[in-house]
Amino acid sequence: MREIMRNLKEETATWVAVGLIFIFTVFNLVVMILLITTSMDEPQWGHYTYILSAAGAVTSIAVGWLFGRKEAQMAELRASHAEAKEKMGIMLAGDVMAHVKLRQTMTNSHAPNTAQSPAEAALDAHWNELVEQSMAILKK
Repeated sequence: MREIMRNLKEETATWVAVGLIFIFTVFNLVVMILLITTSMDEPQWGHYTYILSAAGAVTSIAVGWLFGRKEAQMAELRASHAEAKEKMGIMLAGDVMAHVKLRQTMTNSHAPNTAQSPAEAALDAHWNELVEQSMAILKK
């Protein structure tokens, strides 16, 4: 229910902002037509200026809200993506550390004179590199 109300509120606010922009544009056109077709004295010109400046301020707020809201949504999306990447990095680090402990246990249980095959040596080198990268991630 909250989600529906939030979506309705955002949609309504968007339409209000778009409506304000439209009204401001129409109001500007009407004032321009009045300026072109009629002559105004100073007090009447001052009244139109006050009305136009107030409408411009409200419309600027509406436009800022429209663009700011989109930027805030994009920032939230980037933050959630970064959090997901952080969790994946921590999981990778845990997996690597578990493999290292397993490898150390296996190494300790083997006879000291048993030689490693080239494939095992390459695998160990790769895992050691992953351990170093994982430790760097965890230290950040």
